[in-house]
Amino acid sequence: MKRDDLLRMRGAIAASMVVVFLWAHYFGTPAPPPAKPDVSSAPAPAGPDAPPAGQPGGPAAPAAPAAIQAAPPPVSAEAVVGDANARRTIKTRQHEVDLSARGGRIWSWKLLEFRRVPASPESGVVELV
Repeated sequence: MKRDDLLRMRGAIAASMVVVFLWAHYFGTPAPPPAKPDVSSAPAPAGPDAPPAGQPGGPAAPAAPAAIQAAPPPVSAEAVVGDANARRTIKTRQHEVDLSARGGRIWSWKLLEFRRVPASPESGVVELV
């Protein structure tokens, strides 16, 4: 390679890196918002001669967070998977595509504007799958 080509390549790589870093700086993922402390479950301030938390006569032990107390019920695998044989058909002027509802598997793809034998309309449409 010539020296000019090498300099152009280095300049292009440097410019690309600058664009990537600036893009990440200005359009990167935003920082998550800070968690708000739960004021309702905070124990009341104790006086200097009050017994420690959790003992009789002392302030109550802090309650567990609401997220732990109200866990959602587990979901069975059958409810998520659905019907394995369900199909959806998409039909346009040029195509008719038969897809499975689970995973988008193509069961049938027909080209409606084309015939198996071009001169014979009775030959049927071209079916790819």
